[in-house]
Amino acid sequence: MNSSDENLRNNIAVLRRETVYLRRYVTPQRDAIAKLLTIDTPLLSLSDKQKIHEVNEKLIHVLDDLNAIRERANVTQEELMSLQSEALNQRLYFLSLITTIFLPLGFMTGLLGVNLGGIPGAQYHWAFFIFCGLLFGVLILQLVLFYRKKWI
Repeated sequence: MNSSDENLRNNIAVLRRETVYLRRYVTPQRDAIAKLLTIDTPLLSLSDKQKIHEVNEKLIHVLDDLNAIRERANVTQEELMSLQSEALNQRLYFLSLITTIFLPLGFMTGLLGVNLGGIPGAQYHWAFFIFCGLLFGVLILQLVLFYRKKWI
């Protein structure tokens, strides 16, 4: 993961925290202003009630904007996590292909590499080169199979 992805994740996390923080303080204010509008008191003139109504409308718009920002931040964070997961899956796929290629080769060299009497071809000078050719042939066969199955 590069530093720009990490910066983006940090920025999204900060944005989400700030949105939650703002919502926590704006929501009670909106509720208080709405309650103030429903109270019938002679202390508030018609002009005051109109101003309070405008403030209430602005608070409602601010809360709607905060909700939209929160949702966009969630979608962006999910998309970033999806991209990171896809990159990780590609790396794991590549590593599993490498493992699949070298596992049989390692088994064959390990099986014939033990120092026991009776290893096939131990008395022949060309046995080592034939065995290396056999390993190379197995490698080529595996690569052809992987290519036909569209794994590589």
